[in-house]
Amino acid sequence: SVDVAGQEKTPVVGTEQMLEGRVSGVQVSQNQSQPGALFAVRIRGTNSINSGSGPLFVVDGYAGADISTLNPGDILSMDILKDASATAIYGSRGANGVIIITTKRGSATTPKVSVDAYTGWQKVANPYKMMNATEFAKYLNTVQQEENDLNGTNNALPYTAEQIAGFGAGTDWQNAIFRTAPISNYSIAFSKNSTEGRHYLSFNFFDQKGIITGSDYKRGVIRYNMDQNLGKGLKIGMSSQMSYAYQNMTTVNTSGGADQPSVLWDAIRFNPTLPVKDADGIFTYVNGPAGYVEPLGNPVAFITEAKQGSYNLNVFANFFAEYEILKGLKLRSSIGGNYLINGLESFIPTDI
Repeated sequence: SVDVAGQEKTPVVGTEQMLEGRVSGVQVSQNQSQPGALFAVRIRGTNSINSGSGPLFVVDGYAGADISTLNPGDILSMDILKDASATAIYGSRGANGVIIITTKRGSATTPKVSVDAYTGWQKVANPYKMMNATEFAKYLNTVQQEENDLNGTNNALPYTAEQIAGFGAGTDWQNAIFRTAPISNYSIAFSKNSTEGRHYLSFNFFDQKGIITGSDYKRGVIRYNMDQNLGKGLKIGMSSQMSYAYQNMTTVNTSGGADQPSVLWDAIRFNPTLPVKDADGIFTYVNGPAGYVEPLGNPVAFITEAKQGSYNLNVFANFFAEYEILKGLKLRSSIGGNYLINGLESFIPTDI
């Protein structure tokens, strides 16, 4: 069992983060650097070569629930089943382990309101130290002069002394794409507990800006849990959630080596002698000078002009009825569903 009491003291982005460093044999990692990127959970390592290695998530008795938009503030408890204990109950679905999540329900005899909010900022701790414009221009001239000396040629140097004298520091391309990015989370919950039943209603809004301009993640969640006593040992209830999330993405991560396009990779390769925009206010689209550097696309133009996003609509509901046949013996039946709509949108102008 994982003690989640006081989790608000350590703000987390996703539910899986609540397990980080708290359970032996459980590894939690975020696959990408994008705000809103999914987490990978592995219980005792990778268990399959060509199939999934993620555990089975059970939310309020519903096996196979999607927890990507679950509000961590709504969680009451988390339990982990490993090895034989997992497969004994859930069969082959539990081969990679099972994580059982129970969400909060009404707990106070009088109506109770809980508010949780935090905000903070994120920034790059250690950007790469690169040459400025003057240093880079001198470097290219030195390379060309050495090639002339080795080959007995007299090819013109890329830059004149007058040009170098006027470059100064030039453009810091990392600074041009990075920003100090705010992150905030707001939750409000209403709960009530009486002899007739229990009710829990919560609203959550999470907003994370990316440290690379143009990337961010927004998530809104509404949850309603209910237990109602109908008398004579009969009880009905439900757990439900509706969420919507939108992720603005930029190609931060490469997916196969240095040759893959990436805003971050291009920002440390773009010539610092070139401005973000020319005198006419048009983006400097192509890296130069030709023949000395790779013809890259302007990373600031990409994060400004390109549109890449994904959205996720998640509706979850699980209903149950419970009847106490004899004292200590109960019959419980439940039915539930998880409805997901995922979409991607992308527009990249041809000039970038």
